[in-house]
Amino acid sequence: MPRKKKTNFLKKIHDLGRLQAEKDHDLQGYYVGRDRYLEKALDMSDPTIFYIGPKGIGKSAILQMVRLERKDKQEIIVNISPDDLAFSALANLNIDSPILKEGQNQWLFTSLWDYVLLMELWARENSRDRNMLDKFISLFRSKDKKRIEKLFNKTIDDSGNALSFTDRIIQLIDEISLSIENNSVSLSGTAKLNHNNITSQFRFLNEINHAAKELPKKIENKYYVLIDDLDRYWNNEPTQNGLIAALFTSLIHLSCPSVKFIVSIRKDIYKCLPLADKDKSRDRICNVEWDMSMLQEMIEKRILQKTRFTKQDIWGNLFPSDCFEKLAFYSTQRPRELIRLTSLCIDCAKKNDHKRISKDDIDIAIRDYSAERLEDIASELNHTYPKLEVVFEKFRGKKKEFPFSCIDEIATELAIEGSDREKLMPWVWAGSFMDRAIELAVLLLDIGFLQIKMNRTAKPEKYLPDKIGVVTKDMWFAVHPMYAPALSLLGT
Repeated sequence: MPRKKKTNFLKKIHDLGRLQAEKDHDLQGYYVGRDRYLEKALDMSDPTIFYIGPKGIGKSAILQMVRLERKDKQEIIVNISPDDLAFSALANLNIDSPILKEGQNQWLFTSLWDYVLLMELWARENSRDRNMLDKFISLFRSKDKKRIEKLFNKTIDDSGNALSFTDRIIQLIDEISLSIENNSVSLSGTAKLNHNNITSQFRFLNEINHAAKELPKKIENKYYVLIDDLDRYWNNEPTQNGLIAALFTSLIHLSCPSVKFIVSIRKDIYKCLPLADKDKSRDRICNVEWDMSMLQEMIEKRILQKTRFTKQDIWGNLFPSDCFEKLAFYSTQRPRELIRLTSLCIDCAKKNDHKRISKDDIDIAIRDYSAERLEDIASELNHTYPKLEVVFEKFRGKKKEFPFSCIDEIATELAIEGSDREKLMPWVWAGSFMDRAIELAVLLLDIGFLQIKMNRTAKPEKYLPDKIGVVTKDMWFAVHPMYAPALSLLGT
């Protein structure tokens, strides 16, 4: 009797969807987290604005799902791209402006964002109206139509096309700076745009403020305003952070039942912003997190959507039955990580001409993914810690778990090398931890490269400052399993 031909499970799988959620038009078919995140985002009355978490946690997926769920009403979706909000360009181009030098004018930037954002919505309301300028002028009591027209024109180019948000802000700042310089006026952070005794020097500012108060009355439709990828141009520069903080302040007080702002932002960027009274905005924040069951469901739904498998086919036939826990262990349990690692397992098995994914395929994929992530984390943090990979390499070939003395030795070694290699200045920040190795340990714990062990025999765990408390020299440490294979650590 002929032997039954084994099913080639891998032949049926071509991909698991896009890693970048904003480019995945099939996301609705396998999205997980509708109750936890999407319903909040779609609810116009929900106060949540900022979806915060590390890179790859699924923040952009929430915004993409709003686009897909409201695809029949695209006119109510306002996408603000990273190029629209090129804060680095804005800060660098205007660094010599008096109003940027003063350093206490976040109130002014907030008013400018109010005006620019509201003008975008108002323009959409009147996109088919040829008399937009006349409508705009009618918002003011002033008889000086030329001055009002100048304000209107700060949002469009010479051809009548809308400028990017960055260019609009630049033009407004230039006009305000010119007015201030011509009149030798000092603009202090205590000034009020709605002061009853506005002088002629502040008339332009007053009109911006007036427009920002009147425009909401003229917006009749409902809008979702989506802001994503703020990290693309972020370099942790003080003026840049101030501009982002001003934008966020504007979003909070412009939110209303007809305008829903939805912003995805990395947690480390949000922590750097000089926002006043952060504790008062807790209801505006949603921390994006996932548990193991949701992550496994996400992988299952993607495979089922792309194939005709049953759920029973996935674990035990396509994959070894107990492998998901292993995949999760070698990640920080973010959706993008599990999608990528699973895809690498599939690619490796196909390359080896397997019909199913073997344990060897998984081990190879884990090593390859570890190298990818080690490179990624250094790239992500390059603005703050240039050449971070130099520090990572100091752990290569060492034990995966170690006492504080190991970090102390690495700090000393980095300091010595930094003093000998002046041409490699981008990474000499690492040498500044000489005699302060505890601070180096905390840094590596904060970025997730290391895990904490309360003592030699304790299980490594994620560093949570509120739970762990002060890091001491008596504690032990471990390189996170996701990075360990790439560094060929002993015991991996």
